[in-house]
Amino acid sequence: LLQKLVDRAKSLSGCDIAYLSEYNPETDELNVRASRGAISLQLPALRVPPGVGLAGRVVRDRAAHWTSDYDLTQLPHERRVDSAVKAEGMESLLGVPMVVDGEVLGALFAANRYPHDFGADEITLLSALADHASVILKTARLMGELAEAAALSAASEELAAAKASTLQRLVEVEEQLTQLVLQGHGAAAVPKVIAETL
Repeated sequence: LLQKLVDRAKSLSGCDIAYLSEYNPETDELNVRASRGAISLQLPALRVPPGVGLAGRVVRDRAAHWTSDYDLTQLPHERRVDSAVKAEGMESLLGVPMVVDGEVLGALFAANRYPHDFGADEITLLSALADHASVILKTARLMGELAEAAALSAASEELAAAKASTLQRLVEVEEQLTQLVLQGHGAAAVPKVIAETL
């Protein structure tokens, strides 16, 4: 679904490249999850460190940002990110945040291999697509959490059932041993009872 959404972003915006990065709150990084129009292998595998480039500003401000000339921006640069941008020949870049319930999930980007001033209509269009992507990502995360909780619950039920079964067998052994003692049988009968029951 994310790939289809990125394809649609490229098609509707008429940009050269569209890509979507997922935000990792634990590392404060953005990881590219889907792209269309890339000509290098660097962009699809790109990880943007905290606070770097246009992506860092989009996440920090939770607002759309763009530049008509990436090389001349005063944004913090980083070697791997600059290398990926250069490999793609990106010059103008628009990024919009993906936010649900106040949580930043990532950012959606549209880029061109020529200078371009992004207008309000382009920002609005990409923002609408980013909202859609946010819902997709949030739903996928919630489904993953539910599946994990269900698996843990099933595992807990199996463990509880196994413990209950063991407890039942131990009760049976105790009852039989008590009967043996009451009937006057010696200690020699104990191992046989335990082996038969357990």
